[in-house]
Amino acid sequence: MKKEFLVLAYSKHSNWYYGKEISSDEMSVLEMFLAEDYGLYKYSRLIKWAEDPSFHYRHANITFLRKELGNMIIGDLYDKESSIRKFSLPIKKFIKLLNDWEDVGIKYPKEIVITKKGDNIIVEGKN
Repeated sequence: MKKEFLVLAYSKHSNWYYGKEISSDEMSVLEMFLAEDYGLYKYSRLIKWAEDPSFHYRHANITFLRKELGNMIIGDLYDKESSIRKFSLPIKKFIKLLNDWEDVGIKYPKEIVITKKGDNIIVEGKN
């Protein structure tokens, strides 16, 4: 099983994170979702949405979220190819990712490293 990764670096000029190293298209969609669309804020509303079975789809500026067979699909809203660039994981793992992203991000480390192997996601801050 291939290990995917995403390294986000902190920029003093923008006071936010940008994709420094991205191992795949799948991880680039995650970078778009976390660093460009949603940023770092309390994810409680998004988590409630993810847990509510009556909601299935939402979008932001450049990514969309779609629930499909117990998984959360994060996709590139403007990808016009027949195979949309997407990042997928079980909804419970998606919620854990949001919580871990917030826990690490509020400390504003120089880099945030996200690794994915199968459905396991690890979010780490590095200074």
